[in-house]
Amino acid sequence: MTKFSENLKDILIEKNKTFKDLAKDGIIANRTFYHYDCYTPFLPTILKIANYLKVSLDYLTNRISYNNFKVYSLNQTNFYKNLMDNLKDQNISQNKFAKDLKIGRANFTYWKHGKLPKLESLILIADYLNINIDDLLDFE
Repeated sequence: MTKFSENLKDILIEKNKTFKDLAKDGIIANRTFYHYDCYTPFLPTILKIANYLKVSLDYLTNRISYNNFKVYSLNQTNFYKNLMDNLKDQNISQNKFAKDLKIGRANFTYWKHGKLPKLESLILIADYLNINIDDLLDFE
């Protein structure tokens, strides 16, 4: 996977925006973008960025080459339900899923109580289930 910062830079150019525009418009804290080469922001920030740039997370992460943007809810409450629905649809048990992805079973408890995975985990889950990231998220 290409680095998040590289994909974001490409999309900013495509949208005729800069990192400073993200800060000026209150999407990210000033100077935060300097850290994106070293780490990926938390999902709530990524959702704000995606909404601001009007891009889907699959497009922003370079998983797909077309943009199928819908406005993301900034209050993601159904990740766990959406994940469980996808596992059920594909007849995959939580145990198999956790073992195959080498994730702790405790993650299910965290997700059930509203915590969101990191972007890297979200991509891993979507890849494993062969679905779009959007299939795991809420929209307005």
